Amino acid sequence: MTTPLPQSDKDLYHLALQQVHNGDIDAARNTAAQINDPSHQRSTWMGILYAQFYELKDLIGTKETVLSLSDTNLWKGTWVYDLVLFTAKSGDIEGAKTFVNRLQDGPRGMFLSLIASAQVEQGDYAGAEATQATIRPDDGWYDLSFLLMVRKMISRNDRIQAEILANRIHDAEIKASVMRLFDTPPSGD
Repeated sequence: MTTPLPQSDKDLYHLALQQVHNGDIDAARNTAAQINDPSHQRSTWMGILYAQFYELKDLIGTKETVLSLSDTNLWKGTWVYDLVLFTAKSGDIEGAKTFVNRLQDGPRGMFLSLIASAQVEQGDYAGAEATQATIRPDDGWYDLSFLLMVRKMISRNDRIQAEILANRIHDAEIKASVMRLFDTPPSGD
């Protein structure tokens, strides 16, 4: 009986992607775990995650896969914007925050702004303000997060709450942009 030759990282990469496209995420994850080369490893995990998130639209499975990875370099990229936004919009605010907290670098304020905006959209103003409060005041997204929240409040026809929040903006340009939003008639009028 002959012992099968170990597969190369490139072969494992292709095998994992074939497994994920066949819908066998567990097999793909097991195959990816065997890859040693960092570039093939990252490409494989990103392929698995993209398929789970964008093709299979499996937000829970995507979250499980991301949380199973100890190295954020294996999953971080431009797609994290969509991941955080869709997770927050699905109502999993803590899950969205978990992704943000696992990122050691990147636009933390932007991601927290997305979460706060989703919370306003869901009517959770207190939660949105608590999320917004975790953005550092020196982060450029601090006042921009208020802008996003005010827009959502106005779209919910809650102009009173929106005005209260708008008064907390410090940046003059952002405040001027927000104040112009109040010049538009409420929707439904």
